[in-house]
Amino acid sequence: MSVLVNTNSPTEVPDTKTPLTLNWYYTTTNSPAFSYSSGIFLNGNHYIQHGADNLWKYHAKDKRYERLNTGGFGLHGNYSKLIIDVQNDSAYSISCDESRLVYMYFLSGGLSNIEVPGKFASAALLDGFRLGQFYPVVWNSKIYTFGGTTNTSPTNVVYEIDPNTMKFLSYSTLPVPLRYPNVTFDGVENVYITCGALNVGTNFSDKFIRFNLRTKESVELPKPGHGATGFGGYLNYVGKGKIHYACGQGTAYREMFYIEKNKWVRLEDGHPTCFAASIYDPNEDSVHTHGGYIGGWNTYHNVYKM
Repeated sequence: MSVLVNTNSPTEVPDTKTPLTLNWYYTTTNSPAFSYSSGIFLNGNHYIQHGADNLWKYHAKDKRYERLNTGGFGLHGNYSKLIIDVQNDSAYSISCDESRLVYMYFLSGGLSNIEVPGKFASAALLDGFRLGQFYPVVWNSKIYTFGGTTNTSPTNVVYEIDPNTMKFLSYSTLPVPLRYPNVTFDGVENVYITCGALNVGTNFSDKFIRFNLRTKESVELPKPGHGATGFGGYLNYVGKGKIHYACGQGTAYREMFYIEKNKWVRLEDGHPTCFAASIYDPNEDSVHTHGGYIGGWNTYHNVYKM
């Protein structure tokens, strides 16, 4: 097998599937069928924003799930996303409903006790921008969104949101409009983005983009060797200059991007699923995906050992 390592040239190099393997996989009975979920690693455990239910805790040591009584996130369905601000000791759920109202749910316990219930603190209307179809990151205590849908069309705008004032700023645009893109943050100043739809249908992007939060500029990088695979993939920065990508749309393909070498390497195939909560666990040096969709929502739990 050969893997495309630089799409700026037709060169391919021989490469077997690197054995960064699926460590274990199971279907569990004590969790919901996590749908359109997002999640974070915090205090040694995983916290999962279940789109139609509540906040859940996955106890990594005991390998069990617990439903927390932290708020009715189901009000906004699959549009809710869970994010944390380490610098400001804050945790938020950000969402948008069909009336285009943007909501911030503040978890009031701080990061040391994220399980303390919070409250909806403010709402703002942003020119018909539907924040649901986006994935956010936090940098310098501001929230950044990439793509999404404005009225009936995907957008290529990067928005900055101040959670204290709910004020919005827009910056340099992405090379293409994207709906449901895959997004990850290196923890310093670079955000990496791939796939997503160019329209409200299934015209998918195959671009791989780096957006610098300091300069607000986008750069296109070599595309993944598999090409576009649709919605719901998992892009995770896994430390040491590496980005792990598991494809969406029920595709089993996985790749690793080496930032300094500027190239992709093919990995062993994973378990195909999409729209799950994807969390990098540094204690285990592994990527966990909770829930997901393969012809229906289920309680899949995949663990990819890095």
